[in-house]
Amino acid sequence: MKKLIPILALSLLTALPSLARLGETKAECETRYGKPVGTTKSGNPRYLKGGLEIVIAFAKDKAITLYIAKPKDGTTELDLPIVLDSEGRPELSKAEIDALLKANSAGSEWKLGTDDPFGDAYWNRADGKATASYASAKMEISDKAALHKGAGEKPTEEPVDLEGF
Repeated sequence: MKKLIPILALSLLTALPSLARLGETKAECETRYGKPVGTTKSGNPRYLKGGLEIVIAFAKDKAITLYIAKPKDGTTELDLPIVLDSEGRPELSKAEIDALLKANSAGSEWKLGTDDPFGDAYWNRADGKATASYASAKMEISDKAALHKGAGEKPTEEPVDLEGF
């Protein structure tokens, strides 16, 4: 068993190039994963690669959100928003989470936020351009700007009047 651990760690590191990345086009994702094995009810492509299920949300042909989990026995899809049932879904290992964060670092460092009361973990990328979270055996990695207004546009603060709320 002790001999197996270094082999598993090495295989995970060599799998890094095949991990999902924000900002890739649909064509680049198909090159990385092959043809989608299906689509979600929301119309997002669903891939199976390296023992992981990956659902990618696109805006303007760029990957803006990645949903990654180990497939659940009997599961036919991981939909958006991710279904909250984690029963029977295997947890991602710390090494798998670290590899996914590294693949989406864009040369920046991820900063772990404080765990929230629900036990979720979340990260902010030091360049401020992406966030990640892990909860209920599922990882979500998102492009902050694209989520607010579409790929390539910056979020804007709109004044909010909450007087008398």
